[in-house]
Amino acid sequence: MQIDSLKKYNIFVGPYGSGKSEVAINFALYLANQNLGKIVIIDLDTITPFFRSREVREELEKIGITVFPKHNIIIDVPTLNYGILTEADYIILDVGGDKGSSILIQYAKDLIDNYYKHLVINTRRMETRSIIEILKQIDNIRLLTGLDIHFLLNNTTLIDDDSVKYALEGEKILSEVSEKSNIPISFTSIEKRLLKGDEKFQYPILPIKRYLLRPGD
Repeated sequence: MQIDSLKKYNIFVGPYGSGKSEVAINFALYLANQNLGKIVIIDLDTITPFFRSREVREELEKIGITVFPKHNIIIDVPTLNYGILTEADYIILDVGGDKGSSILIQYAKDLIDNYYKHLVINTRRMETRSIIEILKQIDNIRLLTGLDIHFLLNNTTLIDDDSVKYALEGEKILSEVSEKSNIPISFTSIEKRLLKGDEKFQYPILPIKRYLLRPGD
């Protein structure tokens, strides 16, 4: 996906284990590194308390990215600060998967047509290993949010083995999903340390650094 195809609101949603919070954080960093103006990341994930973008607030705010909410309470309902929304050039929404994605319904009037929604998929997770399962996820999230999905994002990895081969396998599966659903693929995300420059990926690469760890790591 090219910079000129961005919209103000960039939503990242995905089922548990998809890595969508990690992707949202790194996408915010990607935009900030492009000097595209004021970047805001809003954590709307009320479902998965151990992988939330607000947990890395200090590091993000050091480089000028604004993070909301301004607290780390696990049980809460995030609200949008309209002053910040007006001032921001680009806003990243980190949204809980499955039932958690329904929170977007209350923000639909603010998004209108000025958003792109990425469905983050890890094809090594139990719920999204097959084409049929991923198509079901697409239908489910569309139903829960009432919003279109504009892009699929390949974030195929294993937490203990981040081999490039899994990302390439994920591209093959999502290519078929893309053809059947008519939803294009925006990125393949992969850890920077694994990139050697000779990989033959089909889609643009979003190099990522891991910021979120399981409790006890």
